[in-house]
Amino acid sequence: MGKTNEKNFDIKNSEVIKSINKLDGFLRAEYNTEKNYLDYYAGQETLDKVNSIKYQVIYGRRGTGKTHLLRALQEKLHETNGKYFPIYIDLRAYKPMLGNTDDIYYALILLQEIIIEILKCVYENLNYIYSEYAIQEQEFIINSKKKKIAVILERFNRHFDGNSFTKMGEVAFKINEVKKVATSLKLMKMPEFLGEKGTNKETEATDEKVKYISFAEISNALAELLEIIDIDRMFCLLDEWSEIPEDSQYILAELIKRTFVTLKVTVKIAAIPNRTKLLSEDRIGLEDGGDIFGYSLDNRYIYELYSDNTSITHAN
Repeated sequence: MGKTNEKNFDIKNSEVIKSINKLDGFLRAEYNTEKNYLDYYAGQETLDKVNSIKYQVIYGRRGTGKTHLLRALQEKLHETNGKYFPIYIDLRAYKPMLGNTDDIYYALILLQEIIIEILKCVYENLNYIYSEYAIQEQEFIINSKKKKIAVILERFNRHFDGNSFTKMGEVAFKINEVKKVATSLKLMKMPEFLGEKGTNKETEATDEKVKYISFAEISNALAELLEIIDIDRMFCLLDEWSEIPEDSQYILAELIKRTFVTLKVTVKIAAIPNRTKLLSEDRIGLEDGGDIFGYSLDNRYIYELYSDNTSITHAN
């Protein structure tokens, strides 16, 4: 029988303790100020499982590493293919502060914010996308692309002042547009806010510089963007999905499917089990195993299930 060489680690070793104490400051990926998530990510086998073009939802309780995994995947995709463009979006930052909490309206506004963030991110990173070109040629190409993307952003009341994007006013959906979306989704429950209050909001809109848009315009904006830029595929990494109100989640999932599925876009979602509703009883949304595929982080560090990944003794 061949002899197996084993390396046993002394967990009381001063260097081990020092490393553990350093890692203690990174209990949550949000605390990592060095922004090198891939270097700190310990689960290569997990990273390999999500490094694909298929739609995936990454499930895990708080602290299981969902954010770190998405951030590491973002860096990995950059390394893997220069024509991949991954965008990380923390949905907590774009939760709309709405006076009414209608499920459909909430989902539409959130989808709009996701598209706006994608547009802004591409605009600000055109130098990266076209870095392979000569400097003079690069400048001409980038300026042309920026003008086209700026035109799309103006539809969403966003204007670039030379340094950053400023919000010129609100973007909203007319009552008839929300009704139209509700009908297309075949929702039994129609929006509750439709009535006098909604009508008054529309008539006062001109004073507030509100631009009204449609779901079709949101969807077309992303399609136009992908025609403008030269990439193989965009990856939309959506974190903190479970912070969205549950009754809006499956509606947003359906809107994402209708907007993204025919385009060169892959969606990865990080969510908490039992606080996620991607599909309604009427099968509206993203169906697990069909439209999107689940991957769980919860059992990743249970020794009895994954002894190879959790053991501190490694055989050579």
